[in-house]
Amino acid sequence: MISTGIVDFVSKLIYRCVETKKDEYFSLLLKNLTLSQFVSSFAILSPETNADLFRLGFSQSFLKSLKLARSNLKSLTIKPEIPFHAALLNDLISALGSAINEQDKLGDKADAFARAGFTNDPKAYIIEHFTILGVIELMGILGSPNMTFKKNYFEHIMLADDNCHFPISLFTIHIKEMMTDLDVNEHPGFKNFAYLFNNELTYAFMSNALLFWMGSKAEHGDCPTIFKLLDSLLEFCDEHLQSDTFESLLIKLSEINYVDFKRYQLNKIKEKKRKNWGPLIKDFDKTIAEEVRSFVQDQRFLELSKGSWVHTYNPLEAPPKNSTKLPYYFITLSSNNKALIYKEFSKKQDSAIVNVDMDGNKIEFTSILKIQADSMTKSQTVEEANATKLIDINSRLQVSKIMIILKDSRIFEFYVSNQKLLYVWLDGLNMLINENSELSDDTKYQIESLIKVRTDVQLINLPDTAEDMDVVVPDINELSALTSGFYYA
Repeated sequence: MISTGIVDFVSKLIYRCVETKKDEYFSLLLKNLTLSQFVSSFAILSPETNADLFRLGFSQSFLKSLKLARSNLKSLTIKPEIPFHAALLNDLISALGSAINEQDKLGDKADAFARAGFTNDPKAYIIEHFTILGVIELMGILGSPNMTFKKNYFEHIMLADDNCHFPISLFTIHIKEMMTDLDVNEHPGFKNFAYLFNNELTYAFMSNALLFWMGSKAEHGDCPTIFKLLDSLLEFCDEHLQSDTFESLLIKLSEINYVDFKRYQLNKIKEKKRKNWGPLIKDFDKTIAEEVRSFVQDQRFLELSKGSWVHTYNPLEAPPKNSTKLPYYFITLSSNNKALIYKEFSKKQDSAIVNVDMDGNKIEFTSILKIQADSMTKSQTVEEANATKLIDINSRLQVSKIMIILKDSRIFEFYVSNQKLLYVWLDGLNMLINENSELSDDTKYQIESLIKVRTDVQLINLPDTAEDMDVVVPDINELSALTSGFYYA
């Protein structure tokens, strides 16, 4: 249990080590603090202890001492001729060798080091690419009592192809830089939080980096993509630390999966760009909405032009007695697209050879008052289905009656046996007759989904802000012109 006195003592010890200007003193101190999980333990102190630390000024002093240590270690390179540096380097090589080749299942250690991104000469690689701070951070990860990362890493390297091995080296460097360069003004959740030399937090980032790598089936050239996911993970932590405890955050970090977090990242990107660009593209959004509706209208028009086989009576019921109607209509648009043409048939034929223009019945669009539909299908409950043990034909057919009500009070009606035909004829005719007509929920959903996809594509391809552009922001006419080559799948 960490007491207020111990926190004060450690703060003063860090200050004193920095004052001596002896790199090895505060390097050794920070190494021991990291390996002992001191900062992580400080971050999960009880609210009562935290209140005492804050009241006494010890908490603020400790956080400042960590930032001071970071400043001194940030650019401190490894000089193997210095005994302490050489010892620290050897300790890391030993810990790294043990961690990445623990069960000796991968052949010689040189290959194992190379697979982890440290090349066949790990000592030279670390000297060239790591600082003392990076060495301490990696030793903290490798020395953690949490075995999740090691377990997942062993499973990964046993199954991964040569060009898919997770580069521990590159991610250690990125996570270290991400933490040391963190701006608490941009991430206020970290303002009064001990994130520097916090082994639990660093470990969680490395563990999730590996999960992102495995989940995305990444290869060596995909590091920048995973780095961006880690940047989003930092935002995720920032959000939760503003209203939640570090312990709760660690639980959330342990429950993350790649697919869900990728969705979180995309949503955040869209939110950010919508916030920055929204006022400038408000008119463009309106244009997109109009174009999407026009696209859906064209889709419906195409289906109407092809024609459809529909029923003259409800196919779920017996034919009406004494009815003179044949069982099917073939219904389509007239050649000038200003009327409906329909004709009765005794059986379905090849739509491609059916021609009803000459002898079909015609309904001019100008004579139509309104179009509506009623469902004819009775839903069967689970209990009813289980009781009968029979397959209900209603579950296979979604029959609807479409009624075209004319201005002279006559009604032309027909039946469709699936949802697709319902939306083609109900919404298609409504859109042709009146552009402002009320649409079915399904068609509304389709339009809204297409608008969302379209605007999301536009937003994701924009810079973060207008100020990031090297050119003048285009006006609405220029933006609208960009849509001419856009096609929907």
